[in-house]
Amino acid sequence: MLDLIWFSWVVCSACIWLSTIGVRCIQFRSRIEAQWAYIFEKLGWNWEYEAIDLNGYIPDFIVKFGDEDFLIEIKGNTNIWKEEVYKPHKEKIIKSGWKGKFGILG
Repeated sequence: MLDLIWFSWVVCSACIWLSTIGVRCIQFRSRIEAQWAYIFEKLGWNWEYEAIDLNGYIPDFIVKFGDEDFLIEIKGNTNIWKEEVYKPHKEKIIKSGWKGKFGILG
């Protein structure tokens, strides 16, 4: 198992950006997403990264516990407990049509 998170430069015809590669050699959009994936992996959870599209909204993770799927959205804001921080993300998830349980992690 890969126990590292590393960075590589990704080059396209229009730009250069820093890419985060983590567990399962997945290219994550952010370092914090890669860190949470590492935690999910170490906990032995069954997770998928950006696995579904909900009317234009792509949640960061779907974590499966038995027959139940949990949507997990990762935000870099360390003060995620404040309502003004998490409320827009919560509303976006609800408007997406997701009917199951969800969590917002920072």
